[in-house]
Amino acid sequence: MNITNIKTALHEQEKVLRKKLNNLYGFIEDGTADDFDRQRLAETKKELLSISTALAEVENSSIPDLPKSTIMEYIERYRADLDAGTADNLKALV
Repeated sequence: MNITNIKTALHEQEKVLRKKLNNLYGFIEDGTADDFDRQRLAETKKELLSISTALAEVENSSIPDLPKSTIMEYIERYRADLDAGTADNLKALV
C-alpha cells in the first residue's frame, strides 16, 4: 500500500468517525442519550484522535511515494551493475 492509498484510507476513516460523532452529539442535544451512547462517544473520540495522529504522521512523513515499477527498475539496474562488475553506483546506495 503506498502513501497515497494510506492517506485516502485514513481520510475515509476520519470522515466516517466524524459522521458517527455528529450523530452521537445529536442524541446528546436531543436529550435521548444514555450511558451507552456516552461510552460510544468517548470511544469514537479516541478513535478519531488516533486516526488524526496517524494522518498527521503520514502527511509529515519523509518517505517518498515511489511506484513499485520505479523501485523494481532501480533494483534491476543495480543487479545488472553487480553482474557486470560495474557496481560503483551501489556505493552511493550503501
